[in-house]
Amino acid sequence: MKQSQRIGRRQFLHDSALGLGGAPLIAGAALSARGEASAYPGLAQGESVSNSNGLKMQAKFGSTDTVWIMREPRSGFTEQLAASEVARGLRNLGLARDPVQAVLGESEAPASGFVFLLSTRKEGFTNPESYEISHQPGGGKATRVRLIGATSQAVLYAVFDFLERQGAFFGLDGEVYPLDPLHSLHLPTSDEPWRAQPRFSVRRLVPWPDFLNCVTVYNREDWRAYLEAMVRMRFNTLGVHVYSGEKQWAESFLSFEYAGVGHLAYTDTSATNRWGYLPERTSRFGMGSPDFFAEEVFGAEATTRARSCWEAQEMAQKLWGEAFEYAQKLGIRTGVGFEPYQIPDEIYTATPPETHYAAADPKTPGRASTLSRWQPRTS
Repeated sequence: MKQSQRIGRRQFLHDSALGLGGAPLIAGAALSARGEASAYPGLAQGESVSNSNGLKMQAKFGSTDTVWIMREPRSGFTEQLAASEVARGLRNLGLARDPVQAVLGESEAPASGFVFLLSTRKEGFTNPESYEISHQPGGGKATRVRLIGATSQAVLYAVFDFLERQGAFFGLDGEVYPLDPLHSLHLPTSDEPWRAQPRFSVRRLVPWPDFLNCVTVYNREDWRAYLEAMVRMRFNTLGVHVYSGEKQWAESFLSFEYAGVGHLAYTDTSATNRWGYLPERTSRFGMGSPDFFAEEVFGAEATTRARSCWEAQEMAQKLWGEAFEYAQKLGIRTGVGFEPYQIPDEIYTATPPETHYAAADPKTPGRASTLSRWQPRTS
């Protein structure tokens, strides 16, 4: 494929999202509630699941029927995200029209149809990530589904647990919903709610930040997709580890200047030469893969759009800073491990010769201790 005809990463991701994550618009789709044991084994301890075949109610979503999602007043980002995830999850399961999102006290829920109530309650929970999903049949045709968490983060986890019980699957590379529209919702019986909490307090991913098949090539939209996939899978910690090395093997996050001298530091691209990769044009890749690259160099725009080594450092640091801030909003802790055990070539050259440490053992890297443990050379 010619250069001008390549679709590019953004277009590919956009088209893939439309094909795999778009909500099916099916007129007259119906959902029913029935108490049924979930096939989902759950993440949690102490969970109670009922199996009752006696409960069965119908709620058709026609021109007048609606689904309401209600959250508490003065709710913050996490509660609003939880409400949005319920809405998009129901659309992906086959709901033909958008649910109504409202705030308790500001709007009155209808007397019929489904109403999802999202709220926090510390009482009765010993773990800040514990939650409860309950079902309260209302009068007439009304069905109330309550998702209550010890914290707002727990409410968000309850949403994803609920959607998984309906057949959704959340993975690091995206989400998968049943191909056929759902005609019934799996709900607990009114007297036995589902209670759960994560089994481990720390649930972590450690992506490698200096390989082309990992987060080193991420742009803003890639980071957002990755972090949102993490929270849907109920991960709560992100750890990364960065290095420095000889021969211009320094990463943007270990950049510094000495005596006015800078050095080349960057996140890797397909045009860089370290960590097992050799520079190669994407147009020379095999098996038709050049069609998936918009340009000759593949990598984060923080590096490919930079005009200097200083700009590459600043843009990469800004990009990762924004990603870590968004992770915090999602309830994901972040930790960065630094291993600056090698001084960049440019900085090493700029230091006075008498500060260069020569190790007695040639296998010991002398530059590892240039600035931290030095001694004059002896003639």
